[in-house]
Amino acid sequence: MQPYFNYETELPIGTTSVCGSLTTWDGLNPSFCVYTLDKELLLPVERKTYSFNMLDANTSGTPEWTLFTDWLVDYEMPDLSPSSYYAFA
Repeated sequence: MQPYFNYETELPIGTTSVCGSLTTWDGLNPSFCVYTLDKELLLPVERKTYSFNMLDANTSGTPEWTLFTDWLVDYEMPDLSPSSYYAFA
């Protein structure tokens, strides 16, 4: 996770983070992120990561996508603002 700062105020103004991958590179399970945006401001209000267990999918023949991470709940973030990401990091 990489925060970006306003050079004059030194306050966080943005962030970059890498979500999961649908590939099984390095033996990791496939995953993807879903962002929910505020309709008026177009700012993120939720970030959830979904994943499935590759071994289970190979055994059953069907992947079962499950919620892996809800950032607001699992990381106890008050919101997804740059300041909250910076405090978390």
